[in-house]
Amino acid sequence: FTGAVSGLVNENDLGEVTYSRTGADEDVGTYAGVLTASYTANGNYSVTVVPGDFEITAKAVTITVADARKTYGEADPAFIGEVAGLVNEGDVGEIAYVRTGADENVGTYADALTATYTENANYTVTVVPGDFEITAKQVTITVADSSKVYGADDPAFEGEVVGLVNDGDLGEIAYSRTGADENVGTYAGVLTATYTENANYTVTVVPG
Repeated sequence: FTGAVSGLVNENDLGEVTYSRTGADEDVGTYAGVLTASYTANGNYSVTVVPGDFEITAKAVTITVADARKTYGEADPAFIGEVAGLVNEGDVGEIAYVRTGADENVGTYADALTATYTENANYTVTVVPGDFEITAKQVTITVADSSKVYGADDPAFEGEVVGLVNDGDLGEIAYSRTGADENVGTYAGVLTATYTENANYTVTVVPG
């Protein structure tokens, strides 16, 4: 702390003048008249100390929420973030990282990740939100090999689906034969599957 002395005849007539703060307040606020001066008394002077005010302003804290992602159909991961500027751990309570909105379809949701905390007048808190991405789930449709005797009707074709979150997400999956060959032979990759496109999935068809 500093100050100014006026009226001395000789420098150091009051010894070394020191400036200090009374009280131990450390919370944000303006504390009137708490800055004072001490000096060596001298009968040649009538000394008046004009005290000063002391202000404590809020400290800036930044909570940066990390971006996160998951695959369609999965549970949300544990969200995390980074805190910069706290004087004491726990000054804004337990910080929780959460997702706003209930979107579960594939997409990137900007600023959907945020943080909750306990307000504290000693801080000005800025939350830098994070983005949340839901990526497409891999689905594999494997068409079963099949056969028939020359002259017979095609059998019912079938296959196996792996990776669906909800039955029916690709509509009704139909197995069929491409081409109209009816002569004896092995026709590679002619059995396939049709389905309803769904942006939540990346579908791979393994033909029979």
